[in-house]
Amino acid sequence: MILTREEKLHQLENLLRSRALHGSENLKAFLRFVVTRMVDDEETPLKEYVIASEVFGQSKYDPRIDSIVRVQAGRLRLKLRQYYETEGQADRVVIDLPKGHYTPTFTLIGDAPPRQPTPPVTNTPEDFPNGTGHAPVHSNGAETNASVAADEATAPPAAREANFSHSDAPARPSKLLTATLALTLICLLLGGTSIYYRAQTQRLLGARDSTTPGGAALTSLAPAWSGLMASDDPVLIVYSNALFEGTPATGMKFAKPLNVNAPPTTDARAVAANTNIYDTYTGVGEVMGIHFISTMLQRAGHSVRVKRSTTLTWEEAKSDNIIFLGSPSENMFLRELPQAQEFIFETADQRTGELRIVNTVPQAGEQADYRLRAEGTSAGQITEDYAIVSMLRGFDDKRHILVLAGITTLGTQAAAEYVTKPEYLAELTARLNTAPAEAAPRLPDYYQVILRVQVKGGVPVQTSYVTHHVLR
Repeated sequence: MILTREEKLHQLENLLRSRALHGSENLKAFLRFVVTRMVDDEETPLKEYVIASEVFGQSKYDPRIDSIVRVQAGRLRLKLRQYYETEGQADRVVIDLPKGHYTPTFTLIGDAPPRQPTPPVTNTPEDFPNGTGHAPVHSNGAETNASVAADEATAPPAAREANFSHSDAPARPSKLLTATLALTLICLLLGGTSIYYRAQTQRLLGARDSTTPGGAALTSLAPAWSGLMASDDPVLIVYSNALFEGTPATGMKFAKPLNVNAPPTTDARAVAANTNIYDTYTGVGEVMGIHFISTMLQRAGHSVRVKRSTTLTWEEAKSDNIIFLGSPSENMFLRELPQAQEFIFETADQRTGELRIVNTVPQAGEQADYRLRAEGTSAGQITEDYAIVSMLRGFDDKRHILVLAGITTLGTQAAAEYVTKPEYLAELTARLNTAPAEAAPRLPDYYQVILRVQVKGGVPVQTSYVTHHVLR
């Protein structure tokens, strides 16, 4: 029997409204796009770069260095199997995304015996922080990580419509048919049991206390990271990649200082006339911050994506939970955030371009601004830096933005370390906790924290809390 267009689209809506895909907006967009394209044009196979452009806004997608489509395809396959093993057991139409392809298939389940129920798969951030319960796919483009391997190994065989010749059928089932049904039942039970115990293992890992190696890092995340990890979608880390200009004689400087609105000069003739060199730069603090955050999230089972600030698109900014590393002088998107802030960066010295953090609403005992201290002009001569940790509303009300920015790259590194190390997270939670004494800790939805960073030999060696403001 051939499925109609309406039947296929009806099953798509069932999946989009399902608990399995709840909160996974990127996966919903992926599934909606490939199904509707398949329904409207069955002759043209879907290509990876088309999905990257249409679904994820990657107009200059290069599959050799970016694996977002393959990553999301693997996660979508697992979600589809979870749906059909639980709430979708009675559905007559099965939508699948075959391994190695992006064109969905549709299977009509006939009058086959009902599929045996399997133990429920827990689908909460605590059990499956990245939607799989396994380490994320890395940027090498391979989909053969633990998650995808489990996806393929534990999936029970899909029921298919069986056609028998009833004119020659004996009164009782044949031995072959009986053996086939028994084997199918065993496979279903084994697959369901494997998924069930995998969920229980992840729950136990998430519940480890501080006496277990690595347990403190996991159990201390919830108050500060609950908003960013509420969705199954990867957290997007955006690191500064500022444009610099200068000459070997004068040195390199920001091409667009914080207080200048005009765009930087990039015209080739102007560059040649000025004999200036144009290049991009990322500080060591941002590099270390990526390491701290991605390591912590990977241990918690949550996947991440990493992008340069100069390649971030508005489509990504509005649809992802984002962590910005670096100040607004380097991350231009930080100049157009949707939420007003009380601690902001300003240029303190027009000649040198040195920044300061301004307290626009100073409270009793707070400084009006915060400036770095240095014994000279090089990074190795800085003795004290300041940084801001800002948890802000995202461009989409359901999303969050975390900004980790120092006056210099050393402050940015210290801020990233502060929100990832258990001892610092414990201090942050204690300072900002708004829950009653006997209740579980809860932080404000949106806030800003000022940190003081002691520096020795160009290395942040001690970070301490200064003050915080709750944003309304």
